[in-house]
Amino acid sequence: MIQNMKNVVVSNRQDLIDRFWQFRKNHFKDSLFDRSYTPGDRPPVFRRDAASNNVLLKPDLPEDIKQKVIDQIPSGHRHKWFGSMTSSQALTQSVFGNLKVLEKLDCLADIKSDEGQALFFKNPNLSENIILEYSVSYLSEPRSTSVDVFIEGDYRVAVECKLSEAEVGSCSRPGLTVKDSNYDEDYCDGRYIEQRGRLEKCSLSAAGIDYWKHIPELFNWSAETV
Repeated sequence: MIQNMKNVVVSNRQDLIDRFWQFRKNHFKDSLFDRSYTPGDRPPVFRRDAASNNVLLKPDLPEDIKQKVIDQIPSGHRHKWFGSMTSSQALTQSVFGNLKVLEKLDCLADIKSDEGQALFFKNPNLSENIILEYSVSYLSEPRSTSVDVFIEGDYRVAVECKLSEAEVGSCSRPGLTVKDSNYDEDYCDGRYIEQRGRLEKCSLSAAGIDYWKHIPELFNWSAETV
């Protein structure tokens, strides 16, 4: 079953990439990209100085409005592959950047959670309360986590956007190999138990990162769970 799901993901990704190549051919000059028109399993990628073209904009928008949408994520906060047409960050800016600048957040008002409540907010007229690439600074991480979209209205909502990824991001510790310099100290097999002589059940907690300081409060999961 898992292998079949992976095959479906690969097939869907390739179909998406094929469509992106056709989109490039129909709408953009060849000079905007990092290589010539060569359809295949690699998506089209804009040159770094042309990466803003990867944000979808209505052609007849005034130039100052287009720039406001582009400015929702400063260029210094762009991911390495922002220029790729499979960039989830560019998709995030295309959707939420436009909704914010054009004051169309009411489009989200009717989206419900699994419990039937308003997922984003009851009052959508809060454009100033939506932030793209919101930096989370209270987890004691060496490099702060960034939330794709953070909305603070009736309550706080964090949005993680994915376009072509096979899975949502997972903890890096189980992926460490003996070739990694921190393998002996930080490797974890994915179980929430004391391992490799550590006193903490989580490798990240042992490194001083505060995930399990907040998890019990947010999800009613005990930090003593085995």
